Amino acid sequence: MKITDILVKNPPMLSKNRPITDTLEILRKEPVDSVCIYDENEKLIGTISYRDILSRIGIEKVRRISPESLYNSGFVREFPTHISYECSIRKCAELMLEFNVNSFPLFYGETFLGMIYRRDMIKFLENSSTTIDLIMNKNPLVIYPHNRVIHARRIMLDYNLSFLPVLNDEGRILGVITEGEVVNTLIEFYRKTSEKHQKAKIKEILVTTSMIVDIPIVEKNISISDIAIDIRRKGLPGVIVTENKKIIGIVTHNEIIKYIAHSFPEGI
Repeated sequence: MKITDILVKNPPMLSKNRPITDTLEILRKEPVDSVCIYDENEKLIGTISYRDILSRIGIEKVRRISPESLYNSGFVREFPTHISYECSIRKCAELMLEFNVNSFPLFYGETFLGMIYRRDMIKFLENSSTTIDLIMNKNPLVIYPHNRVIHARRIMLDYNLSFLPVLNDEGRILGVITEGEVVNTLIEFYRKTSEKHQKAKIKEILVTTSMIVDIPIVEKNISISDIAIDIRRKGLPGVIVTENKKIIGIVTHNEIIKYIAHSFPEGI
């Protein structure tokens, strides 16, 4: 196994001067965690992910501007570092945790080879016999249908979460809300709602507006290999883990990265 096994050689790229709506269109359609951004000299300067947009979309000066008039330059996150083709799988996972990023550019010397995305790291566990309960987040935060989307956004940012399970008052799982769906909902809201009405009307947008119901629900004793291929190929945000029909944990790409960083031998 090598980190180059999951290298994306022709990742999507956009100019920093393109509208952020162009980046969102790629994130919706392409199986990537981020879009590469280049400057006026066609030099790669960083990436934009849903998380980068989520963190800025609530800022007042951003809310005042139509989404079509927001540009990539205001959202791009510069590369904190890059990795070489000799980088180990474990080291890549450690760096993703250290810098809290979901992608890295990979170089051979000065030559850009492509991108490594967090979502693809699960490929290295497709033959693992490790059971879900050993890697899951055992204390997942949850949200309810009557909660507001802006509340979900705040939880995701404060606790570095890519999705939240949605439960009814009896604890039954209804679905999940992802950072991507929150971003898309808020962008659409700002597009259609005048600035003077935003403060009042945004409180009316509930979690059910952005909820996804098609999320795998699994028992704690299955192995990660049983779900790894589906998560990667279908671009799923993760799975919900249950016992006796009650939620006891979640597995997201963050848990996968933590497991690789802590369990893979040095140099692999």
